[in-house]
Parts: sequence; C-alpha cells; structure tokens
Amino acid sequence: MKKIIHSQRYDTEAPQTKLIGKTAHGRPGEASHWEAGLYRTNHGNYFIAGRGGPMARFGQAAGRRQLGGGGEDLLPLTPDEARAWAREHLSIDDLWEHVEGRRT
Repeated sequence: MKKIIHSQRYDTEAPQTKLIGKTAHGRPGEASHWEAGLYRTNHGNYFIAGRGGPMARFGQAAGRRQLGGGGEDLLPLTPDEARAWAREHLSIDDLWEHVEGRRT
C-alpha cells in the first residue's frame, strides 16, 4: 500500500520500510473485522497500514443507513502514538524483535 501525506511518502512495500508487527480483530468476512500492521521507515516515521470491513476502522461509508464495502488506509503516527498502538495491539516478541533485531 502506498500513500503520500503532507509531502511524505509511505509505502509498505519499500525495501527501507520495516514491519514491526501486525494484528487482526474479528473474523474475515465480518463487518467489524480489521487487520493492520505497524511500520517504520528508515527516516524514523511510523505508520499503520490496514484494511477492514465496513464497520471497522478502515471501512468505507456508503451513505446514510447504508454500509459500504471494506476498505484500506494508511495512517501516519507520532513515535508516542506508535508506542501506544504497539503496547495495545502487538506481542512482546514483535516489540523485542524490533528493538533488539532478534527473536527470543
């Protein structure tokens, strides 16, 4: 997924972008299902890239009293926001690998 926000390029597939960890909520096919990953660029910028059903964070609204389809989005985060998101959604192994560069 790629997106430019405030003249900053975010790209989940760029070689210099590292996936710190990912998580999911609900079951695929459910309206509230979502999955997201936390990424860090080589410039130290953090972002979340995710997708989800119409009732989820990344869903798309179709209009009043209608559900949209699933959607995807990319959201930049400050380092503090990234830490808070990681604490809430990622395992300690994901965080340890990111900080130490290895698995336990």
